Amino acid sequence: MSPLSSNDDVQEQISMKKPEWKNYEIAVGSLMEELGFDVQINERIEGVRGVHDIDVTARMNIGGITQLWVIECKKWNRPVPKERVLTLLGIVSDVGADRGLMFSDRGFQSGAIRAASNANVTLTSLEDFRQDAAQEIHRLRLRRMNEEINKLLQSFYALGQLTEPDRSRVLARYIGPTDILGEKSPLALTGQLTFIRSTVDQAEQNEWPVPFIPMDSSVPFYVADWPTFYVLIEGKIETCKRIYEHMTGFGGEVLDWTELQPSEMTELINRIRAN
Repeated sequence: MSPLSSNDDVQEQISMKKPEWKNYEIAVGSLMEELGFDVQINERIEGVRGVHDIDVTARMNIGGITQLWVIECKKWNRPVPKERVLTLLGIVSDVGADRGLMFSDRGFQSGAIRAASNANVTLTSLEDFRQDAAQEIHRLRLRRMNEEINKLLQSFYALGQLTEPDRSRVLARYIGPTDILGEKSPLALTGQLTFIRSTVDQAEQNEWPVPFIPMDSSVPFYVADWPTFYVLIEGKIETCKRIYEHMTGFGGEVLDWTELQPSEMTELINRIRAN
């Protein structure tokens, strides 16, 4: 569970009487959450050679694989020396992290910069990272989403190539929403997936707000921020995937597709509808 649940919560935490270094960690964690990461502050991680206390950890599931970034926050009045960067490099290697980040608004000594060059460690500041990394992360995540959508569409289209007995067996296990004709058919899902592919393209072009159609309705509402977008779009992709797996015999016995929808997505839709 992420420790930073909203911007108001973050500002409240920062405004409390805390050391500057602690507020800096909270600010870094908040930024990573804005970018779509699951964040923990002051997490203890066991590596191959020892246990490490990490200022901030950031995780993101991309294409079914969890990416781990370990982050050190240096709220100092001087540039960070080489030794601190070498320590972070060792931690990244020991815990098997995908990337290391070191934040400092006072910069880094020349030796530190050389130590981080050609390594999977980035030296940055809050403002620089906000500007440089956001679009890169969004592009990566959107590309993975498009790959998942296309893969699912091909899987549904391939059902038409099954023999008649196998196709009948698979279609009999379809529990998803109805199509535009009111029929229980996987065409409802291929239509949903095709629509969200265009929504993903709009988001990639920063054409906000983007439309989203819940699976239990034909009435769209509009999404204007990345965190909401990811919960809804990734949730819909996952729901379609689970329905497909149920059809093809890999899912457990369920009575209705709503049981397969991620709870976080369901709760968010309910909150949006209540407002």
